[in-house]
Amino acid sequence: MSTILYAKIPIPYVLDGVEAGHNETMVKAKRMAGVLDAGMTYVGATYIGLGVVRKKIAENEDGTPVLQDTNNSTDDFERGFVPMFRRYNSKMPSWNHTLN
Repeated sequence: MSTILYAKIPIPYVLDGVEAGHNETMVKAKRMAGVLDAGMTYVGATYIGLGVVRKKIAENEDGTPVLQDTNNSTDDFERGFVPMFRRYNSKMPSWNHTLN
């Protein structure tokens, strides 16, 4: 008997979803509903210091990036990037006032 509890979140409450697996063969074993994420992304291995990055498709007039979001993680992300804060020279989010 399992003692792990999982929360069920109704689909209308979900703003966005990204499904990630170990490698590209995991796409056949999707766990997330297709209406939330039609695809899946991966890096290829665990504990290798690499991650995924959402694709930049444009820039706003103020220089902030416009990131791709088609609800398909296979298409929306590039793989094999070193994680970093403020990728694409992004500014601090307007809701973050911790450095004021």
